[in-house]
Amino acid sequence: MSNKRTIYLEALDPITACLAGVKLNIEYKNDVKSIPYEELTGNLNKENFLKNFGLDDVFPAENVRIITPEEYEENYGQGE
Repeated sequence: MSNKRTIYLEALDPITACLAGVKLNIEYKNDVKSIPYEELTGNLNKENFLKNFGLDDVFPAENVRIITPEEYEENYGQGE
């Protein structure tokens, strides 16, 4: 059990034309059941997800890809 879930994205910034790593931590007031990452992200609707977190004006869904925690660490985790 944990009170946090994290979703990792790679997005092409339409203004800079650069790839960006996005690490979104969702923290709950109470502990929640652990869910495998693949299950958490497997049926994620990118359009709705981005809209619900206010990212749809920054990153169009077609420019976003869900990545694994390992991919995020390898490409964007430096300096955290």
